[in-house]
Amino acid sequence: MNPRLFGCSTTILDNVLVVGTPSLGKKGCIHTYKLSERDVIDTSEPVYALNGHIDDGFGISCKLSAVSASVIRLIVGAHRKTEESVSTGAAYIYESTDFGNSWNFKDQLLPSVSNHKSFFGCSVDINDDIAIVGAHGDNTEGWRVGSVTIFKEIKPGKWQSIRTLLPGTFSNNGGQSIRPTCSYFGFSVSLSKQFIAIGSPSERTQGSVYLFHTNDSWDSDNVLSHRIEGDNRFGFSVKLSEEQLIIGSPGVEGNPGKACIYNTSAFFDASLGFIPAALSQKPTYCDTLRTKSKSSKALFGRDVDIYDDFVVVSGFGKNDDEFVGSAFLFLKNNNKIDIEPVACIRDKNAAQLFGHSISINNKFVVVGDPTSDNVHVYLIRNLIAGNNKRWHNSSHCIDAPEEYLLEIH
Repeated sequence: MNPRLFGCSTTILDNVLVVGTPSLGKKGCIHTYKLSERDVIDTSEPVYALNGHIDDGFGISCKLSAVSASVIRLIVGAHRKTEESVSTGAAYIYESTDFGNSWNFKDQLLPSVSNHKSFFGCSVDINDDIAIVGAHGDNTEGWRVGSVTIFKEIKPGKWQSIRTLLPGTFSNNGGQSIRPTCSYFGFSVSLSKQFIAIGSPSERTQGSVYLFHTNDSWDSDNVLSHRIEGDNRFGFSVKLSEEQLIIGSPGVEGNPGKACIYNTSAFFDASLGFIPAALSQKPTYCDTLRTKSKSSKALFGRDVDIYDDFVVVSGFGKNDDEFVGSAFLFLKNNNKIDIEPVACIRDKNAAQLFGHSISINNKFVVVGDPTSDNVHVYLIRNLIAGNNKRWHNSSHCIDAPEEYLLEIH
């Protein structure tokens, strides 16, 4: 049986949950659900890519965004989508006016340069009229260096590429560009009102995160950039909130993983722009989260998410004789993140990829487990009221919908 990978990506907005299923040996798809404290409702038929095909990877990444009180927008990546025999990848934008009960296709986003196996669509984000799409295998600046393309909605339902970010775009107030091979720039991306964060987890074997800022439009000359160095696959996952940036560094060769939380004001000034690290008045400007769980250290930080005062980080390790995933919920108190989690998240049926994708809002923590084709939903109020030393089972477990084989005689 070909893996379906239900739960490979998840995104949540209010009570609408979208789950990506980039099946191997089949067409990828996304499923939409309505969440409540009591139940989970499958709201619509699965959505497949326009002109999709077997192994298109549709659903490898996805992100929801609110356009207005009555309109929500969805972007979905398909990193193996083939155009004219070239596996370039693609991304697709949809809108819903009935809170996810149905999705209307709006546009297909394609890379400006057709590089075979660039994996365009491996990561996506969307906010207002701006969308970003990562292609960590892009060879424009070197073998698997990577790129990220910025798209803008130029008229309702029509999106246009306005800029492609490359590691060579990096300036750091006069610093030199760093373009080693196999950087995987664009492996992870995140977008806020004025910042774009891009993970490059294999750069110089240690990893980096690039931060771009504009007070103008993203196609203007007024775009600044800054590079944050790290180690242990730093930038494997990234997430921006209005004032904070969280970066996952899940470790390599058995080294424990971590997640670093930065306040953007520590290295960015509205009047000065990015402050070079050597001139920063706050040389230690990040909080570092780790886990004491022996069964979660190995890949702690493989995915991260942040919502208001909550941060969730997923991990991976060995429990007795089995490999198993996990996630941890952290809470900020008095503008300081507690290094001890308020909840340890691992369902009794969790498998290796439990925590491959995680999403959070003010009510729910959602954890994808594509090994088991499950998505687990947790109520935050139950998590913070429980024992923070014990593993929590999910409030709802969503199984991959049944597939039906149509035979024509």
